[in-house]
Amino acid sequence: MSQISIYLLAQPEDNGLLTLCRLADKNATAQRRMFAFTTDGDQAFDFDALLWVFRPGAFISHERIKDEAIEEPLPALLIGTQEPPESHRQILFNMSLDIPEWHRKCERIIEVVPRGREVREACRARLKRYQATGYEVKTFEQSPDGAWQQRM
Repeated sequence: MSQISIYLLAQPEDNGLLTLCRLADKNATAQRRMFAFTTDGDQAFDFDALLWVFRPGAFISHERIKDEAIEEPLPALLIGTQEPPESHRQILFNMSLDIPEWHRKCERIIEVVPRGREVREACRARLKRYQATGYEVKTFEQSPDGAWQQRM
Protein backbone atom coordinates (compact mmCIF):
# COMPACT_ATOMS: atom_id res chain seq x y z
CA MET A 1 0.00 0.00 0.00
CA SER A 2 1.23 3.47 -0.86
CA GLN A 3 2.63 5.85 1.71
CA ILE A 4 1.30 9.39 1.39
CA SER A 5 3.33 12.48 2.35
CA ILE A 6 1.63 15.87 2.31
CA TYR A 7 3.69 19.06 2.58
CA LEU A 8 1.70 22.15 3.59
CA LEU A 9 3.41 25.37 2.50
CA ALA A 10 3.55 28.42 4.77
CA GLN A 11 3.80 31.31 2.32
CA PRO A 12 0.68 32.27 0.32
CA GLU A 13 2.74 33.32 -2.73
CA ASP A 14 4.56 29.96 -2.90
CA ASN A 15 3.12 27.71 -5.64
CA GLY A 16 5.12 24.68 -4.45
CA LEU A 17 7.23 24.15 -7.55
CA LEU A 18 10.52 24.94 -5.82
CA THR A 19 9.68 22.50 -3.02
CA LEU A 20 8.86 19.86 -5.63
CA CYS A 21 12.24 20.50 -7.29
CA ARG A 22 14.00 19.96 -3.96
CA LEU A 23 12.05 16.76 -3.29
CA ALA A 24 12.80 15.53 -6.81
CA ASP A 25 16.49 16.29 -6.28
CA LYS A 26 16.52 14.33 -3.03
CA ASN A 27 14.77 11.34 -4.60
CA ALA A 28 16.95 11.42 -7.72
CA THR A 29 20.04 11.32 -5.49
CA ALA A 30 18.55 8.19 -3.90
CA GLN A 31 18.13 6.80 -7.45
CA ARG A 32 14.35 6.62 -7.28
CA ARG A 33 12.20 6.85 -10.39
CA MET A 34 9.55 9.56 -10.19
CA PHE A 35 6.49 10.78 -12.04
CA ALA A 36 5.02 14.27 -11.69
CA PHE A 37 1.30 14.14 -12.48
CA THR A 38 0.26 17.61 -13.62
CA THR A 39 -3.15 19.15 -14.25
CA ASP A 40 -2.20 20.41 -17.69
CA GLY A 41 0.60 21.22 -20.12
CA ASP A 42 1.17 24.69 -18.66
CA GLN A 43 1.87 23.31 -15.20
CA ALA A 44 4.16 20.66 -16.72
CA PHE A 45 6.01 23.37 -18.66
CA ASP A 46 6.49 25.54 -15.54
CA PHE A 47 7.83 22.61 -13.50
CA ASP A 48 10.11 21.52 -16.35
CA ALA A 49 11.51 25.04 -16.72
CA LEU A 50 12.22 25.41 -12.99
CA LEU A 51 14.00 22.03 -12.84
CA TRP A 52 16.70 23.48 -15.13
CA VAL A 53 17.49 26.47 -12.88
CA PHE A 54 16.32 25.81 -9.31
CA ARG A 55 19.82 25.22 -7.94
CA PRO A 56 23.10 26.16 -9.63
CA GLY A 57 25.02 23.06 -10.66
CA ALA A 58 22.08 20.74 -10.02
CA PHE A 59 20.63 18.58 -12.74
CA ILE A 60 17.78 16.13 -12.47
CA SER A 61 17.30 14.10 -15.61
CA HIS A 62 13.71 14.69 -16.62
CA GLU A 63 11.38 14.70 -19.58
CA ARG A 64 7.85 15.85 -20.30
CA ILE A 65 5.81 13.08 -21.88
CA LYS A 66 2.60 13.00 -23.82
CA ASP A 67 0.90 9.97 -25.33
CA GLU A 68 3.83 8.84 -27.45
CA ALA A 69 6.27 6.19 -26.31
CA ILE A 70 9.50 7.41 -24.77
CA GLU A 71 12.90 6.07 -25.64
CA GLU A 72 15.57 4.53 -23.44
CA PRO A 73 17.46 5.55 -21.44
CA LEU A 74 14.63 6.90 -19.33
CA PRO A 75 15.29 9.91 -17.09
CA ALA A 76 14.83 9.83 -13.31
CA LEU A 77 11.74 12.04 -13.54
CA LEU A 78 8.89 12.01 -16.04
CA ILE A 79 6.30 14.80 -16.14
CA GLY A 80 2.86 14.42 -17.66
CA THR A 81 -0.91 14.31 -17.45
CA GLN A 82 -1.41 10.57 -17.94
CA GLU A 83 -0.59 7.31 -16.18
CA PRO A 84 3.17 6.80 -15.84
CA PRO A 85 5.01 3.80 -17.27
CA GLU A 86 5.68 0.96 -14.83
CA SER A 87 9.29 2.08 -14.50
CA HIS A 88 8.30 5.39 -12.85
CA ARG A 89 5.91 4.38 -10.09
CA GLN A 90 8.24 4.59 -7.10
CA ILE A 91 7.39 8.24 -6.38
CA LEU A 92 4.28 10.05 -7.60
CA PHE A 93 4.29 13.83 -7.23
CA ASN A 94 0.57 14.55 -7.42
CA MET A 95 0.29 18.13 -8.63
CA SER A 96 -3.39 17.71 -9.50
CA LEU A 97 -6.38 18.77 -7.40
CA ASP A 98 -7.68 15.18 -7.59
CA ILE A 99 -6.33 11.69 -7.01
CA PRO A 100 -5.48 9.91 -10.26
CA GLU A 101 -7.39 6.65 -10.82
CA TRP A 102 -4.12 4.69 -11.07
CA HIS A 103 -2.56 6.03 -7.83
CA ARG A 104 -2.63 2.61 -6.13
CA LYS A 105 0.07 1.43 -8.55
CA CYS A 106 2.58 3.87 -7.02
CA GLU A 107 4.75 3.09 -3.98
CA ARG A 108 4.73 6.59 -2.52
CA ILE A 109 2.63 9.67 -3.21
CA ILE A 110 3.91 13.15 -2.41
CA GLU A 111 1.73 16.24 -2.52
CA VAL A 112 2.95 19.80 -1.99
CA VAL A 113 0.02 22.01 -1.05
CA PRO A 114 0.18 25.80 -1.39
CA ARG A 115 -1.77 28.10 0.90
CA GLY A 116 -5.04 29.07 -0.62
CA ARG A 117 -8.60 28.18 0.16
CA GLU A 118 -9.46 26.19 -2.99
CA VAL A 119 -6.22 24.21 -2.96
CA ARG A 120 -6.41 23.41 0.77
CA GLU A 121 -10.07 22.34 0.50
CA ALA A 122 -9.18 20.00 -2.36
CA CYS A 123 -6.30 18.65 -0.25
CA ARG A 124 -8.64 17.96 2.68
CA ALA A 125 -10.97 16.03 0.37
CA ARG A 126 -8.04 13.94 -0.96
CA LEU A 127 -6.75 13.38 2.57
CA LYS A 128 -10.15 11.99 3.65
CA ARG A 129 -10.19 9.66 0.62
CA TYR A 130 -6.65 8.46 1.35
CA GLN A 131 -7.48 7.82 5.03
CA ALA A 132 -10.77 6.09 4.20
CA THR A 133 -8.83 3.69 1.99
CA GLY A 134 -6.43 2.89 4.83
CA TYR A 135 -3.32 4.68 3.60
CA GLU A 136 -0.61 5.78 6.00
CA VAL A 137 -0.61 9.57 5.67
CA LYS A 138 2.16 11.79 7.01
CA THR A 139 1.63 15.54 7.00
CA PHE A 140 4.47 18.05 7.21
CA GLU A 141 3.90 21.72 7.89
CA GLN A 142 6.31 24.45 6.84
CA SER A 143 7.15 27.17 9.35
CA PRO A 144 7.49 30.80 8.21
CA ASP A 145 11.30 30.37 8.21
CA GLY A 146 11.02 27.40 5.80
CA ALA A 147 11.68 24.51 8.22
CA TRP A 148 9.49 21.39 8.04
CA GLN A 149 7.81 19.74 11.01
CA GLN A 150 5.71 16.60 10.97
CA ARG A 151 2.17 17.01 12.30
CA MET A 152 1.08 14.42 14.78
